[in-house]
Amino acid sequence: MKIRKVDLIHIVLSIKEPFVTGCGVVGDRHVIVTKLYADQGVGFGEVDCNFDPIYSYETTGTTLHILRQWVIPRVLGKEISEPAELVAMIEDIRGHNMAKSGVELAFWDVYSKVKGETIASLLGGERKAIISGVSVGMQDSIQRVIAECEGFLEKGYQRLKIKVRPGKDVEVIRALRRRFPDVMMMADANSSYRLNRPGDMDALRALDEFNLMMIEQPLQDDDIVWHRHLQKQLKTPICLDESIHTPDDAKKAIELGSCGVINIKVSRVGGLIMAKRVHDICQEAGIPVWVGSMLESGVGEAYNIHFATLENCTFPGDVAPSDRYFTDDIIEPLCEIHKDGTIDVPSVPGMGFAVNEEKLRKCTVETVTVA
Repeated sequence: MKIRKVDLIHIVLSIKEPFVTGCGVVGDRHVIVTKLYADQGVGFGEVDCNFDPIYSYETTGTTLHILRQWVIPRVLGKEISEPAELVAMIEDIRGHNMAKSGVELAFWDVYSKVKGETIASLLGGERKAIISGVSVGMQDSIQRVIAECEGFLEKGYQRLKIKVRPGKDVEVIRALRRRFPDVMMMADANSSYRLNRPGDMDALRALDEFNLMMIEQPLQDDDIVWHRHLQKQLKTPICLDESIHTPDDAKKAIELGSCGVINIKVSRVGGLIMAKRVHDICQEAGIPVWVGSMLESGVGEAYNIHFATLENCTFPGDVAPSDRYFTDDIIEPLCEIHKDGTIDVPSVPGMGFAVNEEKLRKCTVETVTVA
Protein backbone atom coordinates (compact mmCIF):
# COMPACT_ATOMS: atom_id res chain seq x y z
CA MET A 1 0.00 0.00 0.00
CA LYS A 2 1.31 3.47 -0.86
CA ILE A 3 0.36 6.74 0.82
CA ARG A 4 -0.34 9.45 -1.76
CA LYS A 5 -1.06 12.44 0.48
CA VAL A 6 -2.28 13.40 3.95
CA ASP A 7 -4.62 16.25 4.91
CA LEU A 8 -3.97 17.75 8.35
CA ILE A 9 -7.30 19.22 9.41
CA HIS A 10 -7.17 21.49 12.45
CA ILE A 11 -10.63 21.55 14.04
CA VAL A 12 -12.19 23.10 17.13
CA LEU A 13 -14.99 21.26 18.94
CA SER A 14 -17.27 23.12 21.35
CA ILE A 15 -17.18 21.70 24.87
CA LYS A 16 -20.38 21.71 26.93
CA GLU A 17 -18.61 23.20 29.96
CA PRO A 18 -14.98 23.86 30.94
CA PHE A 19 -13.20 20.73 32.18
CA VAL A 20 -10.98 21.47 35.20
CA THR A 21 -8.02 19.21 36.08
CA GLY A 22 -4.76 19.47 37.98
CA CYS A 23 -3.17 20.64 34.72
CA GLY A 24 -5.59 23.52 34.21
CA VAL A 25 -8.84 24.23 32.40
CA VAL A 26 -9.79 22.74 29.04
CA GLY A 27 -12.11 24.96 27.04
CA ASP A 28 -13.02 24.36 23.42
CA ARG A 29 -11.06 21.35 22.18
CA HIS A 30 -8.49 21.74 19.42
CA VAL A 31 -7.51 18.52 17.64
CA ILE A 32 -5.99 17.63 14.30
CA VAL A 33 -7.84 15.11 12.18
CA THR A 34 -5.61 13.27 9.70
CA LYS A 35 -7.11 12.21 6.39
CA LEU A 36 -4.79 9.76 4.67
CA TYR A 37 -5.14 9.01 0.96
CA ALA A 38 -3.62 5.67 -0.06
CA ASP A 39 -3.76 3.78 -3.32
CA GLN A 40 -6.22 1.34 -1.68
CA GLY A 41 -8.51 3.75 0.12
CA VAL A 42 -8.89 6.72 2.47
CA GLY A 43 -8.48 6.58 6.24
CA PHE A 44 -9.01 8.95 9.16
CA GLY A 45 -6.93 9.35 12.28
CA GLU A 46 -6.50 11.98 14.97
CA VAL A 47 -3.74 13.84 16.79
CA ASP A 48 -4.82 14.39 20.40
CA CYS A 49 -2.42 17.06 21.58
CA ASN A 50 -3.77 20.21 23.21
CA PHE A 51 -3.62 23.76 21.91
CA ASP A 52 -1.26 24.69 24.76
CA PRO A 53 1.87 22.89 26.14
CA ILE A 54 0.43 22.12 29.59
CA TYR A 55 -0.29 18.37 29.50
CA SER A 56 2.52 17.77 26.99
CA TYR A 57 5.09 19.72 25.01
CA GLU A 58 3.18 18.68 21.89
CA THR A 59 0.65 21.24 20.68
CA THR A 60 -1.43 21.69 17.56
CA GLY A 61 1.30 24.02 16.28
CA THR A 62 4.24 21.67 16.90
CA THR A 63 2.26 18.76 15.49
CA LEU A 64 1.56 20.51 12.20
CA HIS A 65 5.27 21.30 11.87
CA ILE A 66 6.54 17.83 12.75
CA LEU A 67 4.04 16.03 10.55
CA ARG A 68 4.59 18.31 7.58
CA GLN A 69 8.37 18.51 7.77
CA TRP A 70 9.41 15.12 9.13
CA VAL A 71 6.85 12.37 9.68
CA ILE A 72 4.75 12.39 6.51
CA PRO A 73 7.68 12.86 4.07
CA ARG A 74 9.18 9.64 5.51
CA VAL A 75 6.20 7.56 4.41
CA LEU A 76 4.86 9.25 1.27
CA GLY A 77 5.04 7.06 -1.83
CA LYS A 78 6.67 4.16 0.04
CA GLU A 79 5.34 0.62 -0.16
CA ILE A 80 4.03 -0.17 3.34
CA SER A 81 2.60 -3.60 4.00
CA GLU A 82 1.38 -3.19 7.62
CA PRO A 83 1.20 -0.64 10.46
CA ALA A 84 4.31 -1.98 12.21
CA GLU A 85 6.32 -1.23 9.07
CA LEU A 86 5.08 2.37 9.06
CA VAL A 87 6.01 2.74 12.74
CA ALA A 88 9.53 1.46 12.04
CA MET A 89 9.97 4.11 9.32
CA ILE A 90 9.40 6.98 11.77
CA GLU A 91 10.62 5.46 15.02
CA ASP A 92 13.98 7.27 14.99
CA ILE A 93 12.24 10.66 15.16
CA ARG A 94 12.62 11.43 18.85
CA GLY A 95 9.43 12.04 20.80
CA HIS A 96 6.40 13.64 19.13
CA ASN A 97 4.37 10.51 19.76
CA MET A 98 1.04 12.24 19.32
CA ALA A 99 2.04 13.51 15.90
CA LYS A 100 3.19 10.04 14.87
CA SER A 101 -0.01 8.43 16.11
CA GLY A 102 -2.14 10.61 13.82
CA VAL A 103 -0.61 9.04 10.71
CA GLU A 104 -0.45 5.52 12.14
CA LEU A 105 -4.12 5.51 13.15
CA ALA A 106 -5.28 6.73 9.74
CA PHE A 107 -3.20 3.97 8.15
CA TRP A 108 -4.92 1.41 10.42
CA ASP A 109 -8.28 2.60 9.06
CA VAL A 110 -7.28 1.78 5.48
CA TYR A 111 -5.31 -1.35 6.40
CA SER A 112 -8.21 -2.87 8.33
CA LYS A 113 -10.58 -2.31 5.40
CA VAL A 114 -8.13 -3.90 2.97
CA LYS A 115 -7.75 -6.91 5.29
CA GLY A 116 -11.51 -7.17 5.79
CA GLU A 117 -11.09 -7.47 9.57
CA THR A 118 -11.87 -5.17 12.46
CA ILE A 119 -9.04 -3.27 14.08
CA ALA A 120 -9.87 -4.95 17.39
CA SER A 121 -9.44 -8.42 15.89
CA LEU A 122 -6.21 -7.44 14.13
CA LEU A 123 -4.86 -6.30 17.51
CA GLY A 124 -5.94 -9.56 19.15
CA GLY A 125 -8.93 -8.19 21.05
CA GLU A 126 -11.96 -10.39 21.65
CA ARG A 127 -14.48 -8.26 23.55
CA LYS A 128 -17.68 -7.28 21.77
CA ALA A 129 -18.33 -4.44 24.21
CA ILE A 130 -16.14 -2.46 26.59
CA ILE A 131 -16.89 -1.00 30.02
CA SER A 132 -16.84 2.77 30.32
CA GLY A 133 -15.81 4.87 33.29
CA VAL A 134 -16.10 8.63 33.53
CA SER A 135 -13.62 11.37 34.35
CA VAL A 136 -15.09 14.03 36.67
CA GLY A 137 -13.55 17.50 36.60
CA MET A 138 -13.21 19.85 39.56
CA GLN A 139 -16.14 22.03 40.58
CA ASP A 140 -16.52 25.04 42.85
CA SER A 141 -18.33 22.98 45.52
CA ILE A 142 -18.39 19.40 46.75
CA GLN A 143 -22.16 19.28 46.28
CA ARG A 144 -21.76 20.07 42.58
CA VAL A 145 -19.26 17.23 42.23
CA ILE A 146 -21.66 14.83 43.97
CA ALA A 147 -24.56 15.94 41.76
CA GLU A 148 -22.46 15.46 38.63
CA CYS A 149 -21.42 11.98 39.76
CA GLU A 150 -25.04 11.04 40.45
CA GLY A 151 -25.92 12.02 36.90
CA PHE A 152 -23.09 9.97 35.43
CA LEU A 153 -23.98 6.89 37.45
CA GLU A 154 -27.59 7.18 36.30
CA LYS A 155 -26.32 7.08 32.71
CA GLY A 156 -24.56 3.78 33.43
CA TYR A 157 -20.89 4.68 33.92
CA GLN A 158 -19.31 2.02 36.11
CA ARG A 159 -16.33 3.89 37.54
CA LEU A 160 -15.73 7.43 38.79
CA LYS A 161 -12.36 9.06 38.21
CA ILE A 162 -12.19 12.19 40.35
CA LYS A 163 -9.79 14.96 39.45
CA VAL A 164 -7.87 16.16 42.53
CA ARG A 165 -5.08 18.54 43.44
CA PRO A 166 -3.71 19.88 46.75
CA GLY A 167 -6.55 21.56 48.59
CA LYS A 168 -9.24 19.87 46.48
CA ASP A 169 -8.67 16.25 47.43
CA VAL A 170 -9.34 14.57 50.77
CA GLU A 171 -12.62 16.29 51.64
CA VAL A 172 -13.95 15.77 48.13
CA ILE A 173 -13.10 12.07 48.10
CA ARG A 174 -14.41 11.59 51.64
CA ALA A 175 -17.78 13.12 50.70
CA LEU A 176 -18.01 11.05 47.53
CA ARG A 177 -17.17 7.82 49.33
CA ARG A 178 -19.84 8.51 51.93
CA ARG A 179 -22.37 9.11 49.17
CA PHE A 180 -21.21 6.21 46.96
CA PRO A 181 -19.74 3.57 49.32
CA ASP A 182 -19.65 0.74 46.76
CA VAL A 183 -18.86 2.50 43.48
CA MET A 184 -15.49 1.90 41.82
CA MET A 185 -13.60 5.15 42.38
CA MET A 186 -10.14 6.52 41.77
CA ALA A 187 -8.34 9.86 42.13
CA ASP A 188 -6.42 11.52 39.30
CA ALA A 189 -3.86 14.13 40.34
CA ASN A 190 -2.36 15.05 36.94
CA SER A 191 1.11 15.47 38.49
CA SER A 192 0.04 18.11 41.02
CA TYR A 193 1.70 16.76 44.21
CA ARG A 194 5.31 16.88 45.44
CA LEU A 195 6.98 14.63 48.01
CA ASN A 196 8.83 17.52 49.64
CA ARG A 197 5.98 20.04 49.73
CA PRO A 198 4.36 20.50 53.17
CA GLY A 199 1.00 18.82 53.40
CA ASP A 200 1.16 16.83 50.17
CA MET A 201 2.25 13.53 51.73
CA ASP A 202 -0.36 13.89 54.46
CA ALA A 203 -3.06 14.31 51.84
CA LEU A 204 -1.88 11.34 49.78
CA ARG A 205 -1.73 9.13 52.87
CA ALA A 206 -5.23 10.28 53.82
CA LEU A 207 -6.55 9.10 50.45
CA ASP A 208 -5.52 5.59 51.51
CA GLU A 209 -8.59 5.53 53.79
CA PHE A 210 -11.17 5.50 51.02
CA ASN A 211 -10.76 2.15 49.26
CA LEU A 212 -9.73 3.73 45.97
CA MET A 213 -8.89 1.59 42.96
CA MET A 214 -5.78 3.71 42.37
CA ILE A 215 -4.25 7.18 42.59
CA GLU A 216 -3.24 8.30 39.12
CA GLN A 217 -0.01 10.22 38.44
CA PRO A 218 0.34 12.02 41.78
CA LEU A 219 3.92 13.24 41.16
CA GLN A 220 5.79 14.92 38.31
CA ASP A 221 4.80 14.09 34.76
CA ASP A 222 8.30 12.87 33.83
CA ASP A 223 8.99 10.94 37.04
CA ILE A 224 9.34 7.24 37.65
CA VAL A 225 11.86 7.14 40.52
CA TRP A 226 10.00 9.25 43.11
CA HIS A 227 6.80 7.36 42.45
CA ARG A 228 8.67 4.26 43.63
CA HIS A 229 9.30 5.90 47.02
CA LEU A 230 5.71 7.06 47.23
CA GLN A 231 4.28 3.64 46.34
CA LYS A 232 6.19 2.10 49.26
CA GLN A 233 4.32 4.44 51.62
CA LEU A 234 0.83 3.84 50.23
CA LYS A 235 -1.39 0.77 50.18
CA THR A 236 -3.43 2.20 47.29
CA PRO A 237 -1.88 1.31 43.91
CA ILE A 238 -0.28 4.17 42.01
CA CYS A 239 -1.26 4.40 38.36
CA LEU A 240 1.27 5.99 36.03
CA ASP A 241 -0.02 8.00 33.10
CA GLU A 242 2.05 10.97 31.88
CA SER A 243 5.30 9.20 32.86
CA ILE A 244 4.79 6.39 30.34
CA HIS A 245 5.71 7.41 26.78
CA THR A 246 7.43 4.25 25.55
CA PRO A 247 7.55 0.50 26.18
CA ASP A 248 10.90 1.07 27.90
CA ASP A 249 9.28 3.53 30.31
CA ALA A 250 6.80 0.80 31.27
CA LYS A 251 9.64 -1.69 31.79
CA LYS A 252 11.52 0.74 34.05
CA ALA A 253 8.45 1.58 36.12
CA ILE A 254 7.64 -2.09 36.64
CA GLU A 255 11.24 -3.00 37.46
CA LEU A 256 11.46 -0.22 40.06
CA GLY A 257 8.08 -0.98 41.59
CA SER A 258 6.85 2.54 40.87
CA CYS A 259 3.25 1.61 40.17
CA GLY A 260 0.62 -1.09 40.37
CA VAL A 261 -1.35 0.03 37.31
CA ILE A 262 -0.60 1.80 34.02
CA ASN A 263 -2.93 4.05 32.04
CA ILE A 264 -2.28 3.67 28.31
CA LYS A 265 -3.25 6.63 26.19
CA VAL A 266 -2.90 5.49 22.59
CA SER A 267 -1.84 8.91 21.35
CA ARG A 268 0.65 9.51 24.18
CA VAL A 269 2.67 6.40 23.37
CA GLY A 270 2.61 6.88 19.58
CA GLY A 271 -0.32 4.82 18.26
CA LEU A 272 -1.75 1.33 18.44
CA ILE A 273 1.47 -0.59 17.75
CA MET A 274 3.32 1.04 20.65
CA ALA A 275 0.25 0.85 22.87
CA LYS A 276 0.03 -2.89 22.23
CA ARG A 277 3.72 -3.28 23.15
CA VAL A 278 3.14 -1.48 26.46
CA HIS A 279 0.05 -3.63 27.06
CA ASP A 280 1.99 -6.85 26.46
CA ILE A 281 4.88 -5.83 28.73
CA CYS A 282 2.43 -5.07 31.53
CA GLN A 283 0.48 -8.27 30.97
CA GLU A 284 3.61 -10.38 31.21
CA ALA A 285 4.54 -8.62 34.47
CA GLY A 286 1.05 -8.94 35.97
CA ILE A 287 0.41 -5.19 35.87
CA PRO A 288 -3.15 -4.33 34.79
CA VAL A 289 -3.75 -1.50 32.33
CA TRP A 290 -6.69 0.59 31.22
CA VAL A 291 -7.39 3.01 28.40
CA GLY A 292 -7.18 6.71 29.12
CA SER A 293 -8.68 9.56 27.13
CA MET A 294 -7.44 12.91 25.86
CA LEU A 295 -10.94 14.31 25.23
CA GLU A 296 -10.75 12.94 21.72
CA SER A 297 -13.35 13.49 19.05
CA GLY A 298 -15.25 10.40 17.96
CA VAL A 299 -12.39 9.58 15.59
CA GLY A 300 -9.86 9.22 18.37
CA GLU A 301 -12.33 7.47 20.63
CA ALA A 302 -12.99 4.85 17.95
CA TYR A 303 -9.39 3.65 18.21
CA ASN A 304 -9.57 3.71 22.02
CA ILE A 305 -12.59 1.39 21.81
CA HIS A 306 -10.71 -1.09 19.61
CA PHE A 307 -7.68 -1.03 21.90
CA ALA A 308 -9.78 -1.54 25.04
CA THR A 309 -10.80 -4.99 23.75
CA LEU A 310 -7.37 -6.40 24.65
CA GLU A 311 -7.21 -8.91 27.48
CA ASN A 312 -5.11 -6.94 29.96
CA CYS A 313 -7.27 -3.80 29.69
CA THR A 314 -8.69 -4.79 33.03
CA PHE A 315 -10.38 -1.71 34.47
CA PRO A 316 -13.12 0.48 32.98
CA GLY A 317 -11.45 3.09 30.82
CA ASP A 318 -12.09 6.74 30.09
CA VAL A 319 -13.55 5.87 26.69
CA ALA A 320 -16.47 8.25 26.41
CA PRO A 321 -19.58 8.47 24.24
CA SER A 322 -19.93 11.41 21.87
CA ASP A 323 -22.16 13.41 24.20
CA ARG A 324 -19.81 13.31 27.22
CA TYR A 325 -17.86 16.47 26.43
CA PHE A 326 -19.01 17.94 23.13
CA THR A 327 -22.12 19.74 21.94
CA ASP A 328 -21.71 17.75 18.72
CA ASP A 329 -19.30 15.21 17.27
CA ILE A 330 -17.94 14.62 13.77
CA ILE A 331 -18.70 10.90 13.49
CA GLU A 332 -21.81 8.99 12.51
CA PRO A 333 -23.43 7.16 14.04
CA LEU A 334 -22.57 8.86 17.32
CA CYS A 335 -20.79 6.74 19.92
CA GLU A 336 -23.26 5.85 22.69
CA ILE A 337 -23.16 4.28 26.14
CA HIS A 338 -25.72 1.67 27.20
CA LYS A 339 -27.51 1.69 30.56
CA ASP A 340 -25.19 -1.07 31.79
CA GLY A 341 -22.17 1.16 31.21
CA THR A 342 -20.94 -0.59 28.08
CA ILE A 343 -20.01 0.72 24.64
CA ASP A 344 -20.29 -1.55 21.63
CA VAL A 345 -17.13 -2.40 19.71
CA PRO A 346 -17.51 -1.71 15.97
CA SER A 347 -18.09 -4.92 14.05
CA VAL A 348 -17.06 -3.64 10.61
CA PRO A 349 -13.55 -3.21 9.20
CA GLY A 350 -11.87 0.15 9.56
CA MET A 351 -12.34 2.75 12.26
CA GLY A 352 -15.94 1.59 12.64
CA PHE A 353 -17.56 5.00 12.28
CA ALA A 354 -17.93 7.38 9.34
CA VAL A 355 -16.73 10.98 9.45
CA ASN A 356 -19.49 13.47 8.69
CA GLU A 357 -17.68 15.66 6.18
CA GLU A 358 -20.14 18.53 6.55
CA LYS A 359 -19.67 18.68 10.33
CA LEU A 360 -15.93 18.38 9.82
CA ARG A 361 -15.95 21.33 7.43
CA LYS A 362 -17.94 23.51 9.82
CA CYS A 363 -15.47 23.13 12.69
CA THR A 364 -12.29 23.34 10.56
CA VAL A 365 -9.83 26.15 11.31
CA GLU A 366 -7.29 25.27 8.65
CA THR A 367 -6.25 22.40 6.42
CA VAL A 368 -2.65 21.62 5.46
CA THR A 369 -2.08 19.06 2.70
CA VAL A 370 1.22 17.18 2.51
CA ALA A 371 1.77 15.41 -0.80
